[in-house]
Amino acid sequence: MNDQEAKTFEKIPRRLRERKLLELWTRKEAVLKCAGLGLHHDPRDLHTGWDELAVQFGGLQYYLNALDYVPRKVDDDCLMELRWFYDRRDLAEVKRDL
Repeated sequence: MNDQEAKTFEKIPRRLRERKLLELWTRKEAVLKCAGLGLHHDPRDLHTGWDELAVQFGGLQYYLNALDYVPRKVDDDCLMELRWFYDRRDLAEVKRDL
C-alpha cells in the first residue's frame, strides 16, 4: 500500500478493512500480472486505489472492474461465469439477468 492508499485505508470502517485490503491487493496484483511483472515489481509503487476505473502503468492503460461494462445480455458462457463470480450472486439470479 502506498502512502495515499494507506491514508484512505485508515478512514475505512474497521468492519470493512479486511475486504478493502483484499480488493486493493487484487487490483494491484492483476495490473502487475497483466504487465508481465508479477511481484518482481513492488506493489507499493503502483497506485490503483479502490475507485479508479483505469490505471496508467508502464505506458499502458489498464481498465479495472471491466466486467462492470460488459452488457448484461451476453451469449458467451465464459462471460456469464465471470459475471457470476464477480457479482457473487446465486445462480438463479444470474440466470434471470442473462
